[in-house]
Amino acid sequence: MSDLSKSDRAGTPLFSDVVVTDGQWHRVVLVWDGADRVLYVDDKETVREALGEVSLLEAKFILGSGGSMQSGSFWSGLIDDVRIYSRVVRP
Repeated sequence: MSDLSKSDRAGTPLFSDVVVTDGQWHRVVLVWDGADRVLYVDDKETVREALGEVSLLEAKFILGSGGSMQSGSFWSGLIDDVRIYSRVVRP
């Protein structure tokens, strides 16, 4: 899931139904290229939605937790090799 959205926060979360809690390693990628936001799991596109602009001035980057940071929303697995690019990267 990604909550990357417009500056007015009018967007909706982007969800994928792909299971990543099966005890196996998975490569999960979020791409925003200025026109679309796309989630990939294991190099396969799982969901795409048009998103022409985002607000980076008030953005939070939260990895492994829900946006509320409340107990019960924390990831209980391992997270490895986090990368952030300022350019489009194709899987």
